[in-house]
Amino acid sequence: MFDDERPWQMFLVLGLAAAFKNYALLFVPPTALLLSRQHVGKAFTYMVVGVIPFVVSYLP
Repeated sequence: MFDDERPWQMFLVLGLAAAFKNYALLFVPPTALLLSRQHVGKAFTYMVVGVIPFVVSYLP
């Protein structure tokens, strides 16, 4: 179902989707936990990659 080789691309796209509609941010934490297979460091990295495009879109 998920591409295990490049999950950061999926989180980047989720972050871009969240820049348009905030609802997409709800998918970032659960998906990060599912893809990281309970590794907290990986999950945090995935969440940061997913949130960065959202934050950048609000910068002046």
